[in-house]
Amino acid sequence: MVTPAVGASLNPAINDPGYAWALAPVKDLVAHHGWPAGDTTNLGRITTRRELARGLVAIMSARGMSAPAGLARPSDIAPGDPDLAAISWVSSTRILGAPGVAFGPEAQVSARTAELSVVRILGLGTELAALSGLHTQNGTRVSVPSGFGQEVLAAELGLGHEYPVKYEYLATSPGAPMPVAELAGMIDTAISVPSWKLAASSQFSSIVLANMSANQRTVIQAAILEVGMPYVWGGTSPGVQNLWGAPTAGGFDCSGLVWWAYKLSNGSAALGLGNDLRGRTADQMAWENPSERIPVANLRPGDLVFFGDKGPKSPRGAISHTAISLGNGWIVQSTGSRAGVSVTHLGGYWDSGVAWGRRPAAMGQVSVVVAHHPTATPPAQMTRARWVALKHFIHTHYSSALWGRVWAKFTSHPAKAYAVLKAHRLV
Repeated sequence: MVTPAVGASLNPAINDPGYAWALAPVKDLVAHHGWPAGDTTNLGRITTRRELARGLVAIMSARGMSAPAGLARPSDIAPGDPDLAAISWVSSTRILGAPGVAFGPEAQVSARTAELSVVRILGLGTELAALSGLHTQNGTRVSVPSGFGQEVLAAELGLGHEYPVKYEYLATSPGAPMPVAELAGMIDTAISVPSWKLAASSQFSSIVLANMSANQRTVIQAAILEVGMPYVWGGTSPGVQNLWGAPTAGGFDCSGLVWWAYKLSNGSAALGLGNDLRGRTADQMAWENPSERIPVANLRPGDLVFFGDKGPKSPRGAISHTAISLGNGWIVQSTGSRAGVSVTHLGGYWDSGVAWGRRPAAMGQVSVVVAHHPTATPPAQMTRARWVALKHFIHTHYSSALWGRVWAKFTSHPAKAYAVLKAHRLV
């Protein structure tokens, strides 16, 4: 099969077996959320605004919202159109169109448009604004790609799909037309997204990165501008690449993003910022140049951070993931669990797996050399978002008679509260 170029239409591969994963969410939408039964076929066809409207109404209805009275009919929707109610309701929100004007129901939809609509329906407007205005502590703006805010939030909420290696040719860039399979997965996930996860996303409303040197900014910008690109095993480029003997859409694996940011992007390559990075895998990068190793507590923008199943005690060969520090606890990474390149906070992301950091020579001198294993990750903090998650957890698992006593017990012992959230994989 010929892989489409980045941004190209996925047609005519509408019956590709790589879309079979979406049968379950589509059937759930048909059975419980009013989608037409015909949507269970041709899952690779391109999503239209009509289908996105159906999805947004399914989310609003599941969240207990009701359509307002007196909805205006869009000028290009016939009175007998089966989706009239859904399209009119969505138009009234001004998230996708405006009341009474032409809606364009058959126009194609990109993943970027669908994500923005879903994130707004979920009430994350403040977080979107903060991400769109990303800046450092001294107020310097950081350039972000189109759709950056919704890409980050969609990844954090798990709204995307990670294709296995044999189907990675189906992965597309954010601006490419979106297959119905991916829309169905996104809508079905958004309908059931837990309240604690939405609450945890509030951390993005106050995101501010650390101040950066010129070299740090060059590396950080190269990585940030790829947010939204899919996770592709072995990928090192935003353009179509030939991997394992077959053309594959642009994207990155975790160390491939580092390779791009430090060695392949124009600015970094011209300055030789990655000259001391020789190994291509996360494990190779983690173990070379021991003099550059640093404690996680000392991470600055541009530093690398490594992860393994045994954290700081991970042996050689066991480092399985790497990310780039943005300072102030934020990282940019490419990971299958978030379906590609995104930004998240280090605290709460695989806490037990955090191993150590590395400061490549171009990022500045390492003042303290860690001989073998670095210091452990600093104790996790109970942020406001985590207290909200704990409240939800207690409401769910304890009777009303016990709720107050359980809450009092945990609020007097934040470390125990965090341990409970961690044990149940809620952070």
